[in-house]
Amino acid sequence: ALQQDENSLVFASQFLESMDKTYVPVPVEVRRCPDFPVYRTMCPYMDALLNPLGSAIIFGVSALGCVVVLMVLFLQLWRIDFDYVAVQDPFDNRLHRKTKETLAPSAAAEYSRSWLEHRWVENEKAVQEKRRKREREQVAERRTQRLNDMLGSMNRPSMLALRAS
Repeated sequence: ALQQDENSLVFASQFLESMDKTYVPVPVEVRRCPDFPVYRTMCPYMDALLNPLGSAIIFGVSALGCVVVLMVLFLQLWRIDFDYVAVQDPFDNRLHRKTKETLAPSAAAEYSRSWLEHRWVENEKAVQEKRRKREREQVAERRTQRLNDMLGSMNRPSMLALRAS
């Protein structure tokens, strides 16, 4: 009706002067909603909503379920990434686990030496090898000392010759 009335305020602006006055919009079907005495093109889904307690329970269970699923997933990933190779821990040595009374004398000496030298305790084989090497060095040192003593006494003038002069 307002489209046909040229004296209407709608046509007062220049923007609407060029409007087609014969345009008829397509009819839209409307229906009366059962819960409201209102006519609408679409009625809301009133029966599909849950009560607040049911919604809160579903939300809580789903949140806890997500946490549990993520926890299981990360624990499995952690287990997959775990190193199964037996890593030699320097603190996990047989010498550390034994008490002072049960240690062999060489092991006790190695334990004390390692403590004083600020190094890790070596195994039994390495201790024996070091002991043999030290003994060989001591024997060589004694030989060298004896040889030096013998050579030194040959080059030294005797005490009798000194007294005579």
